[in-house]
Amino acid sequence: MRFDQEGWCCGICPAKRERRLEIARHEVIAAGAEAILIRGVFLGIPSVFKVRKPKGYRLKELDEQLRRHRTMLEAKIMRDAKQAGVLCPAVLYVDLDEATIVMEHIPGLTLRNTLSSKNTFLLRDLGAMIGKLHSVGIIHGDLTTSNVILSRGRLYLIDFGLSFYSNRIEDQGEDIHLLYRCIDSTHPNIYHDGVSLFNKGYTEVRGAAAAPVLKRAGEIYSRGRYRA
Repeated sequence: MRFDQEGWCCGICPAKRERRLEIARHEVIAAGAEAILIRGVFLGIPSVFKVRKPKGYRLKELDEQLRRHRTMLEAKIMRDAKQAGVLCPAVLYVDLDEATIVMEHIPGLTLRNTLSSKNTFLLRDLGAMIGKLHSVGIIHGDLTTSNVILSRGRLYLIDFGLSFYSNRIEDQGEDIHLLYRCIDSTHPNIYHDGVSLFNKGYTEVRGAAAAPVLKRAGEIYSRGRYRA
């Protein structure tokens, strides 16, 4: 096994002396435009393998470069998020040649499928989580209740495939605005209370830095409703 300068393991899987990772007892759990998610076992640990698929319409060298870059960026962001105190899957292994991230499997249900008027307090916890994320300059990029897992009473943030680094108020506001829209679409009956609780949790973490971000998120949301 070898490590790059950032401390990520890459190249030959320690479980087998070959380039491709071994995915024991595997099953495909999701297949999107960019990647396939496979649930399996890695070194005895229940895991999820995120494999970025080659794109036939791109030049091979460019495609490999893009997949390697996006794989490394996603893994690095997940590491930085966890170091900031955000609950998310632990990265177990990164294979850049195969554009694959092996991460801890988080059992549970999505917040989308569990959120109700009886547990809106969870949105305050989510607000605090996103406050920690934004405090270290990370934008999730796909902040929906489908990308939050409720496991053993705690929230875990997943799917950092569209995440990037930014401290811009506009980017942070857009991140939160996407969640506002999601709640309004899937749980309209708790929208106002839910957003209020989210904002409270976010402000508790970010302090004075929260106000301009939440203001911008509200402006983007209101503009979208007006146009609709």
